[in-house]
Amino acid sequence: MKELTKEDTNILKGISLLLLLFHHLFYEANGLYSDITIGDTGIVCEVGKVFKVCVALFVFLSGSGLVKSCRNREISTLGFYKKRLARLFPTYWLIWLLFVPAGIIFFGRSLESVYANNIVPKLIADIMGLAYAFEFYGYNATWWFMSCIIVLYLLFPFIYKVLGNKIAITAIMAGSIAISYFDIHGLYPIRHYLMTFVAGMIFARYNILQRCKVDT
Repeated sequence: MKELTKEDTNILKGISLLLLLFHHLFYEANGLYSDITIGDTGIVCEVGKVFKVCVALFVFLSGSGLVKSCRNREISTLGFYKKRLARLFPTYWLIWLLFVPAGIIFFGRSLESVYANNIVPKLIADIMGLAYAFEFYGYNATWWFMSCIIVLYLLFPFIYKVLGNKIAITAIMAGSIAISYFDIHGLYPIRHYLMTFVAGMIFARYNILQRCKVDT
């Protein structure tokens, strides 16, 4: 078993995208392939729900990839934020500027119908990709992942600096398990994914796949 290469990672991301597509098409019963059942259970719908595992795979690869990109060098927390957030926001804002006006003009989905009260602060949080950090979905519910990855990026430099300390990592993993059971304001988007993110970091930091190599 070798360390994941960039090509391996891209292949896994491609698989994740296919799982993501299947999940969004079929995670709710919509009448398609509803005749494929075991008892009263719609198999296609259930498989669609299971395929949400793609999120965990994306998060794991993100943690692993970030460690590899920072390996063998000190990182500046501010510099890391500037670099990573500069990659995230232009694409997100482009999609936001295309999607939201289209929703308002062609589908009658007004800002009032989405944000109800406190439109301005909720709109700002949504534009900044942090709607789900404040425990609401924003204009498009699927954009919740933006909040997840932003919070993970904010935590990354601090976790990265203690990766060599096994006691600190054990504490972080234990904390990850704990927050999965509690609604901690601001950490809500990562409550189920912090441990996966840290696991990806650990796999890259300690070359675990290489250590698991079995001679043939």
